[in-house]
Amino acid sequence: MNNVFKTDQREVDFECEKHGKMKLTQHFMAGKWFDVKCPKCSEEQKAKEESEQKQREEREKQERRRKMIEGNIGKAMIPSRFKLHSFESFVPKCDKQEKRKQTCFDYAERFEEMDKLGRCLIFCGKTGTGKTHLSCSIANHILQKGCTAVFMSVLDAVGSVKETFTKGSDKTEREAIRWFLNPDLLILDEVGVQFGTDAEKMILFQIINKRYEEMKPTILISNLGAEELKDYVGDRVIDRMRENGGKLLNFDWQSHRKTRND
Repeated sequence: MNNVFKTDQREVDFECEKHGKMKLTQHFMAGKWFDVKCPKCSEEQKAKEESEQKQREEREKQERRRKMIEGNIGKAMIPSRFKLHSFESFVPKCDKQEKRKQTCFDYAERFEEMDKLGRCLIFCGKTGTGKTHLSCSIANHILQKGCTAVFMSVLDAVGSVKETFTKGSDKTEREAIRWFLNPDLLILDEVGVQFGTDAEKMILFQIINKRYEEMKPTILISNLGAEELKDYVGDRVIDRMRENGGKLLNFDWQSHRKTRND
């Protein structure tokens, strides 16, 4: 039994087709001499296998990321008409539009920073001035970064909470409002279209306030002017949206709906 584990070794001449002649140590164990291999070839083979493993892991990582982004896009609720909106497809027709585009692009590019700060945006102005186009461009931009976003009209947002008031609802009002904390960015469109009852205004305030408390960015879009919007949603909402560097952007040029900027 002792001989089974006895080892010995000897120096042998070895010639590698690639690396030439060399002296190698050959080991004897369990009754036989083991084959010798070129150490340089072994190192190259190991490096190749490690490289191939890293490439496989990178491909798998990219595939997981692709599926995650696809899933996030599917959950973003961006209407089909706006799904392809991007900064590239937004063509400014005046200096003000160019400035608004650059502001929105900078916001999207630095969204991770905005997310940490909870920095919000408010878009005010007439229809057809590019508000929806630029807000969806922000959403689509950050979705490609792996962030999450939800685009929803205020009517739908408020309606989803009001549904909990009915008997037999499967969720509470608090649960419905907390759902709006899920996305990294929440875009609420058509602020001012709803009737504006005290109950609706309170629901809107609760949604915005919850995100404000958790420092989650929100974008409000309205066809109202800045003062009209302030009267409509109240000072508390505007104050929260403007805090910590939040911006109110006026889209005060003529409608360019026919140019598909909105």
